[in-house]
This record gives sequence, C-alpha cells and structure tokens, in this order.
Amino acid sequence: MKMGLKQTSLLCVIGLLGAVLNACGGSGPTPSAGIAEPSDATQQPSVSTAPVTLTLFANLTQEYIDQYIVSHIKRELPHITIKTIIEGKGSTAQDLVTAGTIPDLLFFPNNKLLDYNELGLLTNLDPLIKAHNIDLSRIDDGLIDSVRKYSEKGELLTMPFGTANYALYYNKDIFDKFAVPYPKDGMNWEEVYQLAVRLTRSEGGVQYKGFNFAPSIYLGYNQLSAPLVADAKAGKASFTTDAWKKLFETYGKFTNIPGNETAAINNDDFTKNRTVAMGAGTTLFPTLLALDKEGNPLNFDIVSFPSFPETPKTSLQFLASTFAISPTSKYKDQAMQVIKVLLSDEVQKQGAGILRLTALKSEEVRKATGKDYPSIANKNLKALYANKLAPTKEASKYDEIARKALTTYFSQYVQGQKDLNTALREAEEDVNKKIAEEMAKKK
Repeated sequence: MKMGLKQTSLLCVIGLLGAVLNACGGSGPTPSAGIAEPSDATQQPSVSTAPVTLTLFANLTQEYIDQYIVSHIKRELPHITIKTIIEGKGSTAQDLVTAGTIPDLLFFPNNKLLDYNELGLLTNLDPLIKAHNIDLSRIDDGLIDSVRKYSEKGELLTMPFGTANYALYYNKDIFDKFAVPYPKDGMNWEEVYQLAVRLTRSEGGVQYKGFNFAPSIYLGYNQLSAPLVADAKAGKASFTTDAWKKLFETYGKFTNIPGNETAAINNDDFTKNRTVAMGAGTTLFPTLLALDKEGNPLNFDIVSFPSFPETPKTSLQFLASTFAISPTSKYKDQAMQVIKVLLSDEVQKQGAGILRLTALKSEEVRKATGKDYPSIANKNLKALYANKLAPTKEASKYDEIARKALTTYFSQYVQGQKDLNTALREAEEDVNKKIAEEMAKKK
C-alpha cells in the first residue's frame, strides 16, 4: 500500500544502525515565533533581499523538501529560492567535493558531522548565530553542548533541528494474555529485565519473547556517555572499563533468558508477527501507523526509554537531524535566515504534529506531538520527552569503527564465544589496530 506524504515523511530523514529516526518538518512557519528579538536593530546584519538561489544537500525526497522546507521559505523569505541536491549514488558528499559542487546548506544526521567537516563542508555557526540574534537557550538542554563535542575548538558546526525518537514500545495484548502489569515511565533496565523474564514463555505452540533490543544503538550512543574512542588525538579506544562492562552485562542478561536468546531480532516480530512483548529503541511509529491504515492495528503503547540507576531519566545520546552551512557559500546570512525560519516555534509545532521530535524545549511545541494522527492520540506520547538525552562527552572521526566493533564483540559475548573481559579486551585491540591503519593512510 502506498503511504501518503505525512506517513512517508517519517521515514525520510535518518536511517541509522538499522533503525529509523524522526527528523521531519512541518508547515506554516512564522520565523519570529519563539526567537528572541534583538534589543538593538544594529545587532541584526543588513541582509540583501535581492533574489538568490541556495543549494541544499539532503538525504530527503524532493516531495518532502518541497512541502516541508521550500514552502516555508517561499512564504517567509520569497527572495530565496532553494535548489536541491538529493544525496544518493553519484551524489554523495565526497562526490560533491570532487566535482567542486559545494552546497550552501546541508541537512544530515549528526553522526556524519565529523566526516563532512573533514571534507571541508562545515563552517562555525557561532558568528552567524550572534549576528542573527538566535537564542540558543530555546534548544533543549544539552543538545548544543553535545554538538560542540564534535569540534576540537568547541565550535557549533551544525544546528540541531530534531531529536531522536527513543522509547520503550509494548504490546498490550501480550501483557494482558499473561496478566503482567504494563511498563511505566521511569523504569530502569533491571525492572524491564524482570518483566521480560515473566513474558518470555511458550504458549499454544508460540514462543513469546519478552524483549527485543538494538545493541548497536545502545552501545554506540550509550546512556553512560562512555566514549567510543577515549583519546581521539592518539586514536585509542578503552573498553576495559567499569562503564563498558556494565553496558555489556546489562544488555547481555536479556539473551540469557530461556526463550529470549535471540533478543536482537527483526522488528517485524514485534509489529507484525506479534510474538515480542517489548521493544526499546528508535521510532516504530511509521510501521505502526501503516498497520493501522491497513486495518491491522497493533494494540500498543509506549513508556520512556529505560535508564540506569546512576543516570535516571536519561536516554541515549543525541542522534538526529541538523542543519549546516558550507564555508564557501556566498550567502551565509541568507542560509542562516533559512535555518532561523525552520527553527521557529510554529514550524517546529507543525513538525511535532507529524511526529518529528523537536529540538526545542518549548512545552507548546511538544504538546503538538502526534496531533496529525488521531489513531495514536490516546498513546502516552509524553514519554518521548520524559528523559533527557545523555551528554556526548567525547566524539571522534573514528567512532564508526568502534561502533561496528562493539556490536560484533557484543554478539560474540552473548553467544558465549567469549567471556566479558576477553570480548572487551579484544574489541579494544581490534579498534585500536583499525584506527592505527586509518591514521597511517594519512601520513
């Protein structure tokens, strides 16, 4: 069945580590809404209103860009025309640099930030933010600091636009079937584990699993803020620490539940096959809304993402959409005007309506979450904002090497191929070897 634009918009922005994250816009912008007005008109730069064309590079559909970006700009900044370059085969960031076709604006998930910066595609936004009197205190707590960790000088190389949709989803029918109380907001991992034990059982020839999880995201953007590369300059990882041991042990426990050994499974077992009671990670709403539209709705709800006792009400680290401006753009001020429009309360509120979690802390914006979908109006959507994001303490261009290795060695650990200490030690050695090889290529 072909989905409508509002449905497909949920899928258009970020596909990371095998999961879909929300990062979509709304309609009807009011650029001044919620943005601090300058106390002195001289603080604002004198930006020409002569017609200009800005090139936008993004991994989005043209349909989405036209409705959720271009429409805003036409209304509020009619002198600015947006020309798009859709990321894909033959039009990657590297391809653009090679061809000398550098865009003015870039829209991408922040896990690409270091790669794009190394390609020379990002500029420090701080001077433009100051010149355009953009109030960063409107951005949700911790997001700006987390983005600054991606710069050696602490510069703001991108502007947060959305945030990741982290939650624990649960099948109410399975809970009802086995007379187990529903999950609650604010649960820690041990409490979720105890529920998973009670819900993992065989009934009527069907093996029900208590919990389905995504270790690649849990480890790669971990809640304890344990760095993937502890010493970025030296290119050294350090996984034989208490934090990494706790992470492996906590998640590994779920695969030790008899019948739940393959806990990290396809989301279809939760959404379609309906043999999994709980799943925690990034958004499942696109699939769940599609099932509802097909007349096969899942009786589900959500609660806040589970946390650790030492970091209560803390989700995973920032992983979502950002806007950046290239250093070679001749129209940096106009590009910042575009970003300012898209960060307005009104635009963000409309985006929240189609389940793009806002980067703003505005309660009015957050209250609009999911309003465009009556079928989920009664869901516990406030859970999406119940936690704060874990701070990003370190960021390295070698983080992706570490993320892949951690997932591999975690799998070996839970399958009993390696004990905990061996898995972490070998992961550390493997990552450091690969980083050394990468560093040698640049000498």
